[in-house]
Amino acid sequence: MKKKQAEIKSVMEKNNMTVRIKKSHTYFEDKTHTILTDDVFTYVDFYFKTHARNLKSQKTGKKIEENYEFYWQQARHFYLAAKQLPIESAPLPMYYAMLNAAKSLILFKTKDVDATVKNMGNHGLHEFNDKQGSEKQLDTIKIERDRYGVFVEFSKYLDAEFDEVWKDKGQNGYYSVKELMYQLAFIHRAYATTYSLPKSQELFIPLDPGISPTFYKFSDGKSYLVCNLQKRYFKSSAVNIPQDIVDSLPIDFVPYYQNDFRIVSKDPVSQKDIKNVYRRYRKNFQYIVSEDRLWYIKRKSITDIGIHNINSLSAIMAITHRFSEIVRYKPEQLSKLLAGKENWIIHEFINLALDQFFDEIACEITGFEIMMTRKKTNI
Repeated sequence: MKKKQAEIKSVMEKNNMTVRIKKSHTYFEDKTHTILTDDVFTYVDFYFKTHARNLKSQKTGKKIEENYEFYWQQARHFYLAAKQLPIESAPLPMYYAMLNAAKSLILFKTKDVDATVKNMGNHGLHEFNDKQGSEKQLDTIKIERDRYGVFVEFSKYLDAEFDEVWKDKGQNGYYSVKELMYQLAFIHRAYATTYSLPKSQELFIPLDPGISPTFYKFSDGKSYLVCNLQKRYFKSSAVNIPQDIVDSLPIDFVPYYQNDFRIVSKDPVSQKDIKNVYRRYRKNFQYIVSEDRLWYIKRKSITDIGIHNINSLSAIMAITHRFSEIVRYKPEQLSKLLAGKENWIIHEFINLALDQFFDEIACEITGFEIMMTRKKTNI
């Protein structure tokens, strides 16, 4: 979009609702108002009952034994168990809560029942041990994906380009826990604090609280996606977006021509095309689960920093898997980690990851925007 080509006129609406980026990574839903609940488990149970699928093997025509509702119920029980345990033990039921929720999603969404059932027997992740460095540090604790398994099918459902983002086993297809943590907005403050990260290397830029990335109509008759970067994130003397931030923005965006703190999509987006381009734009954003809408845009290039476009649900599940195996098989390693300089970010991840994961996956299963009611209660 060229400078002074067009001005923002009004918000795009459909069915009396603002058209904007939503929590679901894969599906743009524009017919249902926001679901308000403090219990995503019960709401997803209700959704399953009102959108039931009769899953049969394509090979035999027989009903399969695997049950997405049962996996979701198990996920809830593991979630509740994890919430009752101290940080030294919680990662084990945390992972199984996520694993069963992922099974529930891929089974409910699958188009190839037999292939999905076959994948159920493999987690799809394991430790990558190159026997280098110290197990006391998160940058030497590495995770490798398998060719098949729940994690792989789950991640491919979330991102069709997953095989490019996370290479297959034997093709340097591993990441360290530290690398994956850097890719997550909900612990980005803890990451910056733990590693004394200069602001120039922070990966996520906050948008104005309560305002999601939104589609607007412009004076040229076209529509664009608009984001309001949070002004107070920058120096008080800043009158527009600093050039180093502009240079690191996703390629789909440019500053709004009025030179304020808004950015707009380079290409116009018609209302009828939003569902076709939704995944492309959604990849650029993460949110932090809250009673308010707290969105962040993810920068695409920072000097000397590795940025990987890994889906947040995949990153959370992979990290939790590694911690769960450490808890189970190497408790002394966890003890050393918690006694080290990275204890803060480990605490923050374990304390926050479950609620972030289940908020995201509930929106993914249903396709709906789910928000807290401001009166948070125990599930």
